Parts: sequence; C-alpha cells; structure tokens
Amino acid sequence: LLFVSLTFAALMQICVVLIPVLNEIFRTVPLSGTQWLISVGASFAIIPLVELAKAIIRLLKISES
Repeated sequence: LLFVSLTFAALMQICVVLIPVLNEIFRTVPLSGTQWLISVGASFAIIPLVELAKAIIRLLKISES
C-alpha cells in the first residue's frame, strides 16, 4: 500500500509539471531533460547519504562502549 501511495504521489507531481492546464493552476513550468535528471539524481542521492550517516553513527556508538 505504501508503494502504491508513493507511486501515485510521484505521478501526480509529474502531471502538475507536464500538463499545461495544471501548469497554469499551480504556476509551474515544464522541466528540461537536464532539470529532470538533476531532480531524480538528487532524490536518489539521499538514500546512500542516509545509509552512510547511519553507518557512521553505529561506528561512533561502538567506539564509545
């Protein structure tokens, strides 16, 4: 159910950016290919960064005990 909700939210965000009528309502503009790549890349870059932070925290906790 969570995956379905995330997929639906992502599709709605894409629609707001791509559909001209929704562009006017939400005052957005279509993104270029480069802008899409930056957006998606930044979104996925968060995952390894969070995992790295968790690993560092675990290492610090181990060294304290």
